[in-house]
Amino acid sequence: MEPRWFPTVPPYFKQLYTKENLAEMKFPFIEQVLDLLETAEYQQAELPFLARDPADR
Repeated sequence: MEPRWFPTVPPYFKQLYTKENLAEMKFPFIEQVLDLLETAEYQQAELPFLARDPADR
C-alpha cells in the first residue's frame, strides 16, 4: 500500500522545526541547532519520510 499524501503535512513539518517553535517547546539544544536551521541546505532539504504529491510524479 502506497503512503497517502496530505497537503497539510509538509507545512506542518516546516513550522515544527522553526526557532520560535523549538523555543516554545523548550527544546534543550536550540543553541546548537540554530546555525543549521538557517542554512540553505536545511531549508531546501526534502523530507524523505513524507509521501510526495501524486500530481508531482
